[in-house]
Amino acid sequence: MGESEEFFRQLFENNRSVMLLIEPETGQIVAANLAASDFYGYSLEQLTQMSINDINMLPPEAVARERERAVLEKSLFFRFRHRLASGVIRDVEAYVSPIRVREKPFLLSIIHDVTQRMDAERALSAAHTEIRSHSALLQQVLDTVSVGILLVDRSGVISLVNKRMAELFGSSVGMMIGMEYVMLVHPKERDIARRGMRDLFQSTVSQVDVERLYQRIDQTEFWGNLTGRRLLD
Repeated sequence: MGESEEFFRQLFENNRSVMLLIEPETGQIVAANLAASDFYGYSLEQLTQMSINDINMLPPEAVARERERAVLEKSLFFRFRHRLASGVIRDVEAYVSPIRVREKPFLLSIIHDVTQRMDAERALSAAHTEIRSHSALLQQVLDTVSVGILLVDRSGVISLVNKRMAELFGSSVGMMIGMEYVMLVHPKERDIARRGMRDLFQSTVSQVDVERLYQRIDQTEFWGNLTGRRLLD
């Protein structure tokens, strides 16, 4: 056995990271450390009588394919969902390395619980989906209005515009979003428009109501009445 095997045994057993030693062909757990016992809620004896298939939520054939990828070193990082003894499902990241112990091939799997991070990512994704849904509904409502409406952020960039406003400028909703608002204003009035927008954002004035000369995408001009109000700080 020698000093190297004793060093590996000490490193494996006393490591605070969850570690499993897995037989690559069958998926049998041949060794586990105390951190694994604490995490999964099984005794060390129980764990070494189990297969990784008893823990992994993937179908056995899918787990077998992932083990094969690890053996061939095509992938050494995996994301799985593991079932604890309590029945609770945890999201984990597994760092898997093929190793040899006494000339026999095994897979050393180091497991990290990432459930909280994944829950946060799922919640953020759901929130983004809801925001997109609300934005789509708002766009539909605005597109039914017969006057042009646009929303400008603090940097002066258009973040929302309705269909009627796009028609006034001979443009499209998609083209106008992301444009600087003052670029819609006739060049000779742009400085005035910038100052008015600055005053509005800085609360120097609460509302702007002015007739202004605008320029369409095709360079034709038209006069329009602008009513602007600061909505949020």
